Amino acid sequence: MNVTFKLTAATSGTTVAGPFNISGTTNANVVSSLATGITKNQLTTGHTINSVNDAITGGTIASTGTCTNTIPWYVVQTATLAWTFSELGGARGRMDLYVNGSIVVTRSSTSSGTYTVNVGDTINVEVNTDECGLNFAYSECSGIIDDFDCPVAGQIANIVTSVYTVQVSDVGTTLSLDCLSQCSQTGCA
Repeated sequence: MNVTFKLTAATSGTTVAGPFNISGTTNANVVSSLATGITKNQLTTGHTINSVNDAITGGTIASTGTCTNTIPWYVVQTATLAWTFSELGGARGRMDLYVNGSIVVTRSSTSSGTYTVNVGDTINVEVNTDECGLNFAYSECSGIIDDFDCPVAGQIANIVTSVYTVQVSDVGTTLSLDCLSQCSQTGCA
């Protein structure tokens, strides 16, 4: 991965600082030097280090001159979760999208959206389908999570899906999750 380091006004100030050494720490707590002798000007305008080990989760920026402050930095590895919820065949449904055990999106009509997730986040969904009368109610999710419920005609369909955990390989990608509530006279799809 490529990482750009940039000091903001709050951290660069007007004091004499630098040069700076930048280190990285892996998820196994292995520390390695990423750059040495970086100037304050380079950090104020943004200094990019290419080919940083993907296992690095953060590290420090240390001033080695007159000022000897050290500040931590962290890698935020994100992916985009693109979700949809559809109601078909006259169904009245509800979708609750959970990230890390908390509801982040609730929908009771056809809609779609995106949500930013981090490596290690857990995702799952609850979908309820009712108001199908004597017809079949059907709840389904597909994409990163595949699950469905199709009880006998006249009953409510409800799923609480399995959990998907965001992986390092998901970083920078779009994860798809499509859920639906459907009523059908002929049974489930």
